[in-house]
Amino acid sequence: MPTTGRGYTYPASTGHTRIWEHLETLAEDINDDVDDIANPAWTTYTPTWTGSLTNPVLGNGTLEGKWRQVDPLMVAVRIKLVPGSTTTFGSGNYKFALPVAAVSGGPHPLLQASALMGSSLYRFVGWVSTVSGSATEVTVYRDNLTSEPLSGWTPTAPVTFANGHSFGMYGFYFSA
Repeated sequence: MPTTGRGYTYPASTGHTRIWEHLETLAEDINDDVDDIANPAWTTYTPTWTGSLTNPVLGNGTLEGKWRQVDPLMVAVRIKLVPGSTTTFGSGNYKFALPVAAVSGGPHPLLQASALMGSSLYRFVGWVSTVSGSATEVTVYRDNLTSEPLSGWTPTAPVTFANGHSFGMYGFYFSA
């Protein structure tokens, strides 16, 4: 059977018997293609975790990231961090590497984040700053809810980040 440039098969002029079967196959192929476009697969990456003064060391903790290109300009990203007993926490405001550089000088998207520290849940936002050039990391700020400006997330604020706590971030940003 002949195929289109996108790989869809169709009946040749001599293959007109049982045309409904050919149409069903064509419809399924198109549906699969549209589904792949609408729901691209997540790609795993390992984000770099840094502090603005000294870098933390993951040790036996876990840090995982996933991302996908939602459309030609938009990237979805997920980051999960669980420190272990040998994790050291560095100092200064925490940042995480992005899987794809963010657009230069464009919108400054906020990614939503939360952390379970002890028995308390804290809300955070991630700021993708693109003052000059393209951004390759997201800075994490505590969501103060009622006060401005936002405060950076550090190893000891809002509480001491420790073994057994967890942090998760999810959001979208514009790619370069």
